[in-house]
Amino acid sequence: RDPAGSQYLLVLSNPHLLAFLERNGDVAFLDGTFSLTEGAICHLLAVQHPVSGQLIPCVVGVSDRQTTEAYTRFWDIVRRMAPLFHPRLIITDMERAYHNSITVAHPQAQHRICAFHIQQAVIRRLNAIGIRDRERQRATCTLITTLF
Repeated sequence: RDPAGSQYLLVLSNPHLLAFLERNGDVAFLDGTFSLTEGAICHLLAVQHPVSGQLIPCVVGVSDRQTTEAYTRFWDIVRRMAPLFHPRLIITDMERAYHNSITVAHPQAQHRICAFHIQQAVIRRLNAIGIRDRERQRATCTLITTLF
């Protein structure tokens, strides 16, 4: 049992990926998916490779809770695994619990919302109100993402 209230929290990585995270983790990307397995949330912490520009997944977490407390516990474990990891910027989706946990675990880091996730939300909303023209959707997404 996790003292933060989760029934379970599993965090996986290896020494090579943790060293890479510590060396290159100035800007980190955190995303979660809730549809892989029923009742489980998979978190992926990645950093961009300095040469290729590809995102390199460095830490995977699996939890049964989507709460600030569970995510803060995830960050605590990552901090113990990679004590030299001090991101300047963390980019996530729009989930409030991620934002709250970043404020607690990495107060020095700026938090930004991923442009891809903003665009997904805008397109869902435009479709819901009947705007399905791809060009109008694209123009609206471009305009909105420039605000962030």
